[in-house]
Amino acid sequence: MGQWSGMVVEDRQRVDPRIRHGARREHSALLYSHDTYGLGHFRRNLAIAHALRRQDPGARIVMLTGSSVARSWPLPEAVEVVPMPRVVKVGIDEYRPVSSRSLSDLRAERAHIIGSTLMRVRPDVFLVDHAPLGMKGELKWALELARHELSHTQVVLGLRDVLDDPVTVRRTWAEQGIYSALTSFYDQVLVYGCKELFDVAELYAFEPQVRRCTVFTGYVAKHYDLEAVPDARIVWTHDRAPGVRRVLVMGGGGGDAAELFTAFLRAWPLISKEARAEALLVTGPMMPNADRHQIQSLMTGLDRVELVPSSTNMLSLIAAADVVVAMGGYNSVVESVSARRPLVVWPRTAPRREQVIRARILERLGLARVVLDVSELGLAIVGALKGPPPTPETWQRIDLGGGDRVARLLLEAGRAEVVRR
Repeated sequence: MGQWSGMVVEDRQRVDPRIRHGARREHSALLYSHDTYGLGHFRRNLAIAHALRRQDPGARIVMLTGSSVARSWPLPEAVEVVPMPRVVKVGIDEYRPVSSRSLSDLRAERAHIIGSTLMRVRPDVFLVDHAPLGMKGELKWALELARHELSHTQVVLGLRDVLDDPVTVRRTWAEQGIYSALTSFYDQVLVYGCKELFDVAELYAFEPQVRRCTVFTGYVAKHYDLEAVPDARIVWTHDRAPGVRRVLVMGGGGGDAAELFTAFLRAWPLISKEARAEALLVTGPMMPNADRHQIQSLMTGLDRVELVPSSTNMLSLIAAADVVVAMGGYNSVVESVSARRPLVVWPRTAPRREQVIRARILERLGLARVVLDVSELGLAIVGALKGPPPTPETWQRIDLGGGDRVARLLLEAGRAEVVRR
């Protein structure tokens, strides 16, 4: 692995002449997210792009994404989005093309797009979200290009706070050659979480040289000032009546959230009996139409329940709610905690344990009520509506400053002279 902060190691590659001669130039960053399921990877990179733009208004930022809805989200000024052909995750390390083309063809096209974009941008920093080798190894060519052709480019891996249970991650990484990739291709690993809550480096058995280049940044929370002008779809359709509490139910991307909304609607008679409340359901832009229609049919005859398919202004909705109900995805829980809203989490339990682990961490901190049994969802929401919220001291138990720290680290990396072995 390379080293940052101006430290130099033995040179067997040419140094980019723009660095060697000290020429001043704009900082450039290439952010990659494979986005084969949901919106989490793209939205986390988007929050980092916003933080980069705030700290360096002149930076060139390019985002590589496989998300089909990326262009509909508010982007920082002058950010370039490079789309990749869409592939949908259908199981653990199993993917299906959206089009009729073969997976191998799409993988090859995506690999070409990644590599050609890397060589066109020639970034100071290449930030890879979550998947060290990309979808089915699609990053390997680009990583080799960065290593051998772009000696000035810092290659950085960004990992969320929890990937899966440690036994599964260690086995999968060993089988897929991830440990070797970390030592061969990456200069730094940024963990978007807190070491004292879940020590990724220890639990996932990072090699010593990788641990030395690993930084825990705190959680990456999107800034609320990024949604100063909410779109018309995010507002509740009527003013809040006195004494009425608002419940926001979020499905994240929505691809696997139908069960959450079904359980909530079945619990709504109990909730509305025990507390004066109204609910807004945001199903998510990637929910299948058949699932959304089924949820709408379940709403028939229920009072004070509304539904919108999606919103690009979720922070504003969260801020307007009294209680948030969500699955345990990274962005959903971090944005809710950032807004200091009581949170009820019904985490996904398969195929990965990531959401359960994250939910239990928040529960231990006193920041969430966790529901694993569907029959307990209604009572948990009533408890959140009627019970005392977490204290200010409780909210401070989690570090939400990761976005600014990540941006600062990336900018520092881009300015440092690093010469690789």
